Amino acid sequence: HHLEYPKAYMRSLFLSLRPAGTLVLVDMKRVEGESSPRVLRHVRAGEVTVIDEVEQAGFVFQSKTELLEENYYLHFRRP
Repeated sequence: HHLEYPKAYMRSLFLSLRPAGTLVLVDMKRVEGESSPRVLRHVRAGEVTVIDEVEQAGFVFQSKTELLEENYYLHFRRP
């Protein structure tokens, strides 16, 4: 959530991984009306935006796992 240029960063990760490589992202949930003001200020984007940015870089979304109350775990694959 501290990425200044998320699209360029995700594309760089895509190009760095071999085909069928795995990308796992764990971040804090950012939900308007639910997350604390600190999280809303601190976390750049919500889960839907993150998934969209990663998919735009070429990754394929595989799964989401709820591990902790305030975090999410996203699994992507490079085709």
